[in-house]
Amino acid sequence: MTINNVQNVETIDDKRVTSLLPVRTGDMHKWSVGGVIGVAGSPAYPGAAALVCRAAGRAGAGIVLLATSRGVVGAVASAIPEVAFI
Repeated sequence: MTINNVQNVETIDDKRVTSLLPVRTGDMHKWSVGGVIGVAGSPAYPGAAALVCRAAGRAGAGIVLLATSRGVVGAVASAIPEVAFI
C-alpha cells in the first residue's frame, strides 16, 4: 500500500529507542520493574500462552504470571521455566 503526502513522520534508530527505555541497576528486584499477568492458552492452543509469556519477559517484565487451563501448564513450564502460574 502506498501512502501519498505523508507528513510529520519520524523514524527512530537504536540509540533513540535505548534512550527511551528506563535504566535498570544491578540491585533492582523483579517486583520493582513491573509484572505481567497473561490470561491465555487452551489445550487446543498452548502456544498462545507460551508466546504471551515469552513476549512479556523479552519486553522487560520483572515477573510473568500466567492464568491458563491445567492442560497448558506443562507445555509452558517446560518451554519457559521462569513463568509463575496462578
